[in-house]
Parts: sequence; C-alpha cells; structure tokens
Amino acid sequence: ILARIFMAFKTSSPESALYAAGKLGPDAIAKLEGGPARLEALLAPIRGSAEFVQLAERLDLRGFDDELADYIALNPNTGAAVTAAQILLRDRKNLLNYLRDSNEIPRAAAIITALGKTGDRALADILGGQLVDEKTPASLKPAIINAMAGNGRAGQQMLDLATKKDSPLDASLRATAALAFARSPDKTLREAAARRLPVPKAAGAEKFPPLAELIQLKGDPKKGAPLFAAATCNTCHKIKGDGIDFGPDLSEIGNKLGRDALFEAILYPSTAVSHGFHGVSVTTKEGTSLIGYLTGETDEELQFRLPGGVDQSIAKKDINKRESLEQSLMPPGLAAVIGVQGLADLVSYLETLK
Repeated sequence: ILARIFMAFKTSSPESALYAAGKLGPDAIAKLEGGPARLEALLAPIRGSAEFVQLAERLDLRGFDDELADYIALNPNTGAAVTAAQILLRDRKNLLNYLRDSNEIPRAAAIITALGKTGDRALADILGGQLVDEKTPASLKPAIINAMAGNGRAGQQMLDLATKKDSPLDASLRATAALAFARSPDKTLREAAARRLPVPKAAGAEKFPPLAELIQLKGDPKKGAPLFAAATCNTCHKIKGDGIDFGPDLSEIGNKLGRDALFEAILYPSTAVSHGFHGVSVTTKEGTSLIGYLTGETDEELQFRLPGGVDQSIAKKDINKRESLEQSLMPPGLAAVIGVQGLADLVSYLETLK
C-alpha cells in the first residue's frame, strides 16, 4: 500500500498527489528522491488559498510562515486565518518578528486578531508582553487588547493591568479594554470587568441603550445608506469613489469590521484609530495651527493631509511645535444626529460594503 501511495504522489493528478502527500507526511516526502521538488510544484498553484493553509496544517509543513502571515493579512476574518495563526504559534520567535515589524503594521494587526481566536494559553505571554512594550506601535495596542479579552488567562492578565493604580494603559486604551470585555465570550471576565472596568458612556449618546443592546438591534441597510451623508460621514470618508478622501476608505469596510466593531468605531472613534490616520498637530513659527495626519515625511518637510482632503507640505524649518494627538480626528457624538435606530440602520448598511 505504501508503494502505491508513493507512486500516486509522484505521478497522479495534483488533487490525488496532494491527498497522497497528506498520507505520507513531511518526513517521508523529505527522504523521497525528488519529493521536496514535487511537493513545491504541487503547492505553487494553491499558495494564498485556504486549501494551502489546511494542507500546511495536515502536513506540518515548515518554511511557509511568510505565506501564512500574508494569507492572514488578506483574509483576517476566516476560519483558515485562525488555523494559519495556530501554525505560526509553533515558532514563537518568528511570530514575534511579525508582530514587531513596523513596516507591516496592518499585517501584524491581522495576525494579532487571528491569534485572539485560537484560544491558545500562550497568548498571555506573547501579547501581554507586546501590550506593555514601549516599542509596540500605538496602532497595534487596540488589536492586542481585543485579542486578549477573548482569552481567559490573557484576559485576566489584561484586566489586572488595566485596573491597577499605576496602570501603563492610558484612558483611551482602558476604554478599549472595557468595550472588549463587554463582548468577551468569557462570562467570568465579562462580569468581573463590568464591576472593575465599566464601559464609558459615548459622547453624544449618553441616553442610548448599552452597547450590548445596540448590537442586537435590527437595522435596515436601505435606510442606512442615506444616513451616511446625514451623519456627515461623507465629509471624511469615501465609498465607491463618493465622498471626501480624508479618513479611511470605507468601500469594503464590511469585510474588515464585524457588527460590534462598527458600532464601537462610530461611538468610540478614539479607541481604535486606523494605522496611518493618527492625528498630528503642527504650529508654525508664524503662529498658524494645523491639524491632520501625515502622508509622508522627509528630512526637510512633512506631507500633511488636512480635513477636507487637502494635501499640504510644510517645511520643517518653519515648524515651531509638533505633537501627536491622543484622540481620533473623527469627532465623537455623530451618532446623536441620527438616533438609536438610525445608528442601527447605518451599521447594517456598512456591513453590506464588501
């Protein structure tokens, strides 16, 4: 029988050969003459697919971490992304390299999100260390908090960290943690957090129901579409080319954020600012004050995008003061313009954007 499996791996159609590869296992293939090359040829057409991730798990394939990390970045909300994250956990040192790569922040955030869904006990050590590390980019910390909140051991560690007297988490991150705990699948954590770290009231929505009740409201996407303009969202965001190019393009936001995250992003905009959109305030030597975010920087100047989508370059020699803003450039309280049901309708519309 083993001889037939070897023959199928060498000569059969790709589907049959991959099935045979799963039966043989990585060690047997490595010892087979021409085995590694044959496997490489079989894998080439399916790289970047869920099928590739499943095969990597079944065969315990090594040396494909980059492909797995890239798959997670492109497909962060799939079951295969969670499987890919479980595979990456086998090599903690390499995994930490991905999480610390400042040139690939969106990929790191996607990996963190997928890790949070694995339920692995090691997350307390891996993500807990990243959360308090001063070198960890600020834009990654909300993703770390959300991932830890869904994991019993890691969540308890974070709750203790967020509620200690000299907590290293600022007010914005503590608010992010409160929101994350409010929807944690761990009942014990939810109840403990409700006592020790209650969810703050959203500005302009003080009379709205609690977030957990808002998420359960049924919305109408057709009614939500015109509310995108009514709530002035189009003055900063584009959808399918319409709107102003200032904040993140929302044309495919339904692929990126779930329903609960969409509610949070509208009600609590400062808890999870997208990478590349952190606000910066600049005061020139002439006394002019500008607020926006950086689109580029050289030794001589800053490339700045201002509200309204206007781009402006500022020579560094003309700058008197420059500071990063803790709060989002998106103003809080916009939901109050459209009310509770309007908010539910707007979120249902945004969910359809894929």
